Amino acid sequence: MDLTRKVSGIKLPELLAPAGNMQSFLAAVESGADAVYVGAKEFSARQYAENFNDKELASAVKYAHLRGVNVYLALNTLILDHEFSKALEVIYRACTNDIDAVIIQDIGLADQAAKLIPGIRLHASTQMTVHNFEGVNLLKKMGFKRVVLARELTLEQITDIVRMASGIEIETFIHGALCVSYSGQCLFSSMIGGRSGNRGRCAQPCRQRYRFIDTSSGHEVYDGSQANYLLSTKDLCTVGILPEIVKAGVHSLKIEGRMKSPEYVATVTRIYRKYLDFIGSDRQYTVKDDDIKDLKSVFNRGGFTKGFIGGDNKLNLMSTDTPSHKGVVCGKVIGFDERARMVDIKLETALRHGDVIKSNPESDDRTTVTKILSDGEKVKYGSAGAVVKIQTSQFWSKGDVVYKVYDKKLMEKAETSYSGKLYKKVPLYAEFFLGFGKPVQLVVWDDEGNKVEAAGKKPAEGAKKTVLTPERVLDQLESMGNTPFYLARAEIHMEDELFLPVSEINSVRRKAVEAIGEERIRRRVNRCEDEKVFREQLNVISRDAGEIRTESNKPGISVFVPNIELLEQSNLQNVSRIYIPAAQFYSDRVIPGVIEDINRKGTEVFIAFPRITDRPEMERIYHSIKKIEDCGFAGALIGNLGLVKIFKILKNFKIHADYSFNLLNRFSAESLQRLGLDGITISPELELKQLQKVISGTSIESEIMVHGRIPLMTSRYCFAGDILHGCGAAGEESRTCRKQDYGLKDKTGAVFPILFDPECCRFDILNSKVLCLAWDFEEIKKLGARHIRVDLTHEKKENIRETINLYSRLLEEGDEVLDKYREILEDIKQRGFTRGHYFRGVE
Repeated sequence: MDLTRKVSGIKLPELLAPAGNMQSFLAAVESGADAVYVGAKEFSARQYAENFNDKELASAVKYAHLRGVNVYLALNTLILDHEFSKALEVIYRACTNDIDAVIIQDIGLADQAAKLIPGIRLHASTQMTVHNFEGVNLLKKMGFKRVVLARELTLEQITDIVRMASGIEIETFIHGALCVSYSGQCLFSSMIGGRSGNRGRCAQPCRQRYRFIDTSSGHEVYDGSQANYLLSTKDLCTVGILPEIVKAGVHSLKIEGRMKSPEYVATVTRIYRKYLDFIGSDRQYTVKDDDIKDLKSVFNRGGFTKGFIGGDNKLNLMSTDTPSHKGVVCGKVIGFDERARMVDIKLETALRHGDVIKSNPESDDRTTVTKILSDGEKVKYGSAGAVVKIQTSQFWSKGDVVYKVYDKKLMEKAETSYSGKLYKKVPLYAEFFLGFGKPVQLVVWDDEGNKVEAAGKKPAEGAKKTVLTPERVLDQLESMGNTPFYLARAEIHMEDELFLPVSEINSVRRKAVEAIGEERIRRRVNRCEDEKVFREQLNVISRDAGEIRTESNKPGISVFVPNIELLEQSNLQNVSRIYIPAAQFYSDRVIPGVIEDINRKGTEVFIAFPRITDRPEMERIYHSIKKIEDCGFAGALIGNLGLVKIFKILKNFKIHADYSFNLLNRFSAESLQRLGLDGITISPELELKQLQKVISGTSIESEIMVHGRIPLMTSRYCFAGDILHGCGAAGEESRTCRKQDYGLKDKTGAVFPILFDPECCRFDILNSKVLCLAWDFEEIKKLGARHIRVDLTHEKKENIRETINLYSRLLEEGDEVLDKYREILEDIKQRGFTRGHYFRGVE
């Protein structure tokens, strides 16, 4: 159902709020959300939220639909092969519970859900990293009805996508926590801690301290003292630019926060509801300071950012001094009596009993205000500008800034939204008919096109003492009590001098209100597949998933080289494929004759595109297709959905999906194969048995990674230029990020190399350890992958030739050659290596 509304000629987008439990759900609905998104107990990207079971979901949907609110179920995680039946059952049960849409990350799950449960509406999660029109258009053709865009897009980019995309809704985030990485492109938590963000279990390593170092010398190049949370973003807040976002034409505005409290949900939803409605008025748009203060009070990390959507792309994105809730400035310490444990505070904002304060934003030490003295007298309230004494167990120093991290009055106000009292009321319209000797006829309708009629049993009589007046009738019709409705307008048609007991009018009103409620729910019932048919189809999928092909291809070695000059150093024996970055092609370092010569020798040469290709990069690709063909490339390694269809015009040109597609199951592989792809690189988050299921369960060419530093995240924020004040225009030779090798050092001493892309102002953080499966190569060969990738992106130049030779000979001769490469393998051990998830799996 379309819940956008027109106010004074302006079409307002849907306000979409989060709910991690039933209290938050009620808070969202009663505070003005047009739609609420929730998680199931399984397969939610917020697996540590309380989430909803089937019974709770059914109750929530009924509650919402009565009030004209949509409910979306987030199944926005990647699914393993053995989980598919269970995930589809969750979607089917949600369909039977009349969910309005399911938010999905896994492309294979979406494909199967569309086939088995055609009545379900699909929304593409931001975890799909859709950031260009081509990606949106592809998902539209696959049956998605809405796409949640990547949070790194500017307002101009969003506006362009909305303008070009017809027949599909666009959703964007407007408030809440931001990831420093593109969503869906972060393996940080997975690789260093075994908890996958793609599986809803992110441990948030981006909220930890890091030192920014020069990796060539090991020296720290930035001393930020306390400001060392270099990957911790502030929370997004766009209430100040809300009119511009509405003007962009997006269909839905999303608040992040399924892990947040009901009070947070209530406060943020209430304020955005207020200002969305304000946009529909003819008044000048102004945001009140008190509302910003309330937003900060419920949660902020050192203030807010307008994010990329609001033009923030430098240090004002970041919360480098604290990764947690900072609260609002309450005042300053002007004295502290350690013996009496009383702190003197000059207040900048009001302070009450029950409020919670602290001095150090990073400290867990807090003081709940239970005693306030003003001029020696006990008070329950200190106003702004006053000097008060507070009883405390903390140690304070003169000059300390005091932060209020819990505002009791604000929380009590928010609590009313889920206390059981109804605030979200739906307008009803009525027409009342009464004539002598006839029973009441009542017609009731709503704004959604629902209409019911109810009739009384007792006929009206002539009045003897008490005359029934239209005013009395209206009073009874308006008395809707604890229902989600109110009477907006009524027309009363009745003869004069009649009598009818008001109990009869009340009875007819109750009957009509109950009937309109049932009709509102009935109109939202999903047309789900018959359960018997669904079960039969599910059994087929489960049976097919258990079939393992025993034949295996002899693999070839594929090599990713950071620059084309390395080809001259490399022995290409047993190398089946070479990937060359597109940046090398654009800089005219690719010589057509060289590519053709390598291809003739039996080694395919692919042009490799980055994971992120926004509008300027897409335009450059369009303009370069003929040149790519002329250079003799055998195919392209692509990093996102937007590139799937671009190269289909080239003959004998292969398209291979990189691991950034997050392929964890055979269904996703089959989906990409149906879209026209020739090959896939399987996600490095799988263990060996899971890899085998994917490889043997599909006919598409598969590739697995065996060597290299796996990128842990891709970010559009370039902190090097900001921190070192060397951030010029994109592409400038003077940019700081061109000059040195940088890395981040964590508290354990591990160093994560950083690869900057000066042309596009993005960076990748690489794993501190090299993935190396040389000792396990015999196991890898048995999997049957067509290609085994060696990534040399951050390999020592002097090791490149030997590394290629190592894996080439392992392919031909087995692990008996390991002794011959003892020196290079020992170097890998000394630098630190990992077997990834291949032998340990991931949560």
